[in-house]
Amino acid sequence: LLWETHLGVPDHHVAECLLSLLVLASLCSATERNRAQRTWLVVFAGLSLGVYLVIRPAGIFVPGIFAVASLLEPLLAPYLAAALSLASIVFLTSSGNKWAQFTWLSIACSAAACLLAWALGELWSRKRWPRASLLPAVGVAALCAIGIVAAVRPAAFFAMAANIGRFFPGGHDVFVNTIPELAPLWKVRPGGFAALFESLGGVWIVGLPFLLCVIPKAWRARRPALTLFAVWAIVMTVGGFIQVRMTLYSSPVLAVAAGAGTAWAIERMQGAARRFRIPAVAAFVLLTLATSLPADLRQAGGPGGLDSDWRAALNWLARNTPDPMGDPAAWSRFWPRLNRGKFSYPDSAYGVLTWWQYGDQVNAWAHRIPNTNGTLVHADSVAAFLTGTDPDRSREQLGHLGSRYVILNSTAV
Repeated sequence: LLWETHLGVPDHHVAECLLSLLVLASLCSATERNRAQRTWLVVFAGLSLGVYLVIRPAGIFVPGIFAVASLLEPLLAPYLAAALSLASIVFLTSSGNKWAQFTWLSIACSAAACLLAWALGELWSRKRWPRASLLPAVGVAALCAIGIVAAVRPAAFFAMAANIGRFFPGGHDVFVNTIPELAPLWKVRPGGFAALFESLGGVWIVGLPFLLCVIPKAWRARRPALTLFAVWAIVMTVGGFIQVRMTLYSSPVLAVAAGAGTAWAIERMQGAARRFRIPAVAAFVLLTLATSLPADLRQAGGPGGLDSDWRAALNWLARNTPDPMGDPAAWSRFWPRLNRGKFSYPDSAYGVLTWWQYGDQVNAWAHRIPNTNGTLVHADSVAAFLTGTDPDRSREQLGHLGSRYVILNSTAV
């Protein structure tokens, strides 16, 4: 996160991490406050979740966590349902993106699961039926609800399931297998066991064992905040091992778990062992720094952003090529989203071919239209050009893309 946020390299990954943590912290706190405080915390959580989904529409796992947590602990259901309702209002501002149908489906299914868990929890409470029978009943009801959704919206349901399956290890999806941040944790350099320290530092040494201890405690204690944290931490940690990108979410919860686990152990030093509390705290801090700082400093000190040569190239492009929109002011003008059809470019428009991860830089610094960017639209056509060996075919591809210039840096080459 330090590397991603250093000057000149703002990134949506950091916003995901911050907003998701705000959602988790607000909801956990809401379950243990009085009514007035609880209301404002739930409202804040709902707004944070809505902004999170606007930034990361594909983050359907967060509503999924809500569904699972409410089914395990129905006392959470009203708070989670309220947060989802508020989030859906905020998400209306971004409902036109390609992930929107999956986001809406996940919000609707998770809200239904929360309401179902709430209703069954109230029924069991009034009838004084044993709690042990509630979980199977909720599970059966949830499976029936999933079946209903699959029957009512089969296309959206199975498309979402297929998209989720693309990101699991062992798949053959070309898109997933060519992006390093979507690789499993153990395949990230330096690979294997050492990749744990590279991506998670040393907090996992204490954090993972403590999370395993939290699972049975959350079930016995019936403490809604603890249940939500446990489900969140388990899903995000497993996700971090499956896909290194998910360590954005697993690293903070593992840090919380490591701190809580160490504090729990130190507090239990009684009698003669009590005098070792301060040394134990110091040892934990030193262990965490020793196992985390080497990778952190290496990553934070590495090259990033725009180097002088790339900036010079983008500046040259801006100063020595015609404006593709015919008006420099077009770049700062508001363009409403089109409900139908394609954007009508002026005759002066043309494309600049570069690899997808540099397209946004061409847009932002040079004010020129990249043929592809972080959305990966037309990335396959750009890749075909960059790997082509037939000059005539390459010229045809440039014409098809409307490209007038090609700009590459040493990394792309």
